[in-house]
Amino acid sequence: MKDLEGTRIRILKRHRGANDTARDLLEQYPAIDLIDIDHYDLDTFNDCAESGDLLISKPMWAGIHPQLVNVAVDWPEPVVMHYGLLYPLDATPVIRAFISRIAALSCLVNGPPRQADMM
Repeated sequence: MKDLEGTRIRILKRHRGANDTARDLLEQYPAIDLIDIDHYDLDTFNDCAESGDLLISKPMWAGIHPQLVNVAVDWPEPVVMHYGLLYPLDATPVIRAFISRIAALSCLVNGPPRQADMM
């Protein structure tokens, strides 16, 4: 973390996903200048490439810009990204079957799905 002191880092605003843990850790270092962003888009990547600012991003953005490279951070505690599925309450049978299958597969990682998760 000390290696990042003296840098400007763009990071999603608080309450925008997994970055809150990263933000909490980075905020412990006053010599790191955090710049809030609303979302990831090509303008954000271009601005970082032009300014030299660092960007806290997800592995899925690796290779998105020819002048940027993803480098893993050795966080002092886990920084994880949670995923979820949004679907209509009145989902079609095909969607309900898909959600049931995902729930069954998630059991391999997260334990059995709760009844409320299946509704």
